[in-house]
Amino acid sequence: MDNIFYLMTSKPAAIIEIINYIIFSIAWCKLCEKANVRNQWLAFAPFLQIIIFLNIIDRSGWYGLLLIIPIVNIVLMIIWLTEFYNSFHINRLWIVLSIVIYPIGCIYMLYMAYSEKIDYIGGGSYRY
Repeated sequence: MDNIFYLMTSKPAAIIEIINYIIFSIAWCKLCEKANVRNQWLAFAPFLQIIIFLNIIDRSGWYGLLLIIPIVNIVLMIIWLTEFYNSFHINRLWIVLSIVIYPIGCIYMLYMAYSEKIDYIGGGSYRY
């Protein structure tokens, strides 16, 4: 058990986490660009990513406070992720796979960000 804890807290793990954060922040910037969000730099702040996510699916950023409530946060994230993928007109099979299998969701989000085939069709009202 100590080996697993060491792997999670080691310097290489921290470097991998930082690289992962940078890659996904850039992907969020690309998704913000597709959704016509002006201040794309907000994608680099962890809590502001949630606000951007909620506004892309046309929800107020205040809904992020509901993520504090246990069990409710799991149900809401499933619903919101479904709405998020629907706002980019993603096939239902990919939506289910992305929600159920986390690595597929990560890879598909990168695909959504960099693919020319996927466009934002949602009606998000966040434009600041």
